[in-house]
Amino acid sequence: MNDEQRSAAWQAAGLAVAAQISDGMTVGLGTGRSAAAAIRALGARVAEGLSCAGVPTSFGSEALAHEVGIEVTALRDDLDIAFDGADC
Repeated sequence: MNDEQRSAAWQAAGLAVAAQISDGMTVGLGTGRSAAAAIRALGARVAEGLSCAGVPTSFGSEALAHEVGIEVTALRDDLDIAFDGADC
């Protein structure tokens, strides 16, 4: 798989993850290139009106979540869903 194909796969994975998130969910935000694609896709949904909170697994994921408008919170209770890398 070349770099362009990898990038397309990460973007597709990110969009698929973001499509699974519903209003009011608390989401575990993973780390890595595919997780970053999911955070960006989720941020686009938040910009369109989705309400959710994210619990980042790294400083990088936290910074990206802030950048794209996802509310960041600490883990208090159970997560509704979590995603992490599918990098290859």
